[in-house]
Amino acid sequence: MFSHLNTNTLFFTGLKTDKILELIPKSQIISFLDFEEVESINNELTVQGTLADIRDRKNDTVCVIGYGTLGKELYWRLHDAGIITFVISRPKELIYQDKVMNYYPLNDQNILQVFKVCDIVINTVPYNIIPEEAISCEYVPYILDIASYPYGINEEIIKKYKENIKYNLYLGIPSKYAPKEASEILLTTIKKVIDVK
Repeated sequence: MFSHLNTNTLFFTGLKTDKILELIPKSQIISFLDFEEVESINNELTVQGTLADIRDRKNDTVCVIGYGTLGKELYWRLHDAGIITFVISRPKELIYQDKVMNYYPLNDQNILQVFKVCDIVINTVPYNIIPEEAISCEYVPYILDIASYPYGINEEIIKKYKENIKYNLYLGIPSKYAPKEASEILLTTIKKVIDVK
């Protein structure tokens, strides 16, 4: 199908993956996330959808893995709501500037320690960073993985422990949490690009 695309055909996508770049010339690919307004709304809906997923666990202790755009917003929303919230991330100047409480550098030992005291872990890092030891313990918190592929835990490890852990790989949150709003911003972006072309 892709080999028969006309040279003026535009291909809209969320991410420019290596597979897409193999099939379609880069000049024909339009990534929605290249548009600031789409990325901003996408991030906001992702945060809202994530918080909605854990809303019935408001008194629980939470750990956010990663302090990028999503991790930062999740940490401060939870913190401001009075929820004890930990952050595990690679050291960043921003973490210290923001005066993040309960910050731990990203390493296996810190993940293992935080897993022992948290009820919920939200992973935002698209990399297999949660070690098998953390989910093979007697107590494993609810893990909400909102990172893109390859996710926070190796898929084989998830299969191995699926009967013993509470793990939710929550992808495409904007389209699940607020499908109308998410589709409207994409439609607006498509119209804007087509009008310019």
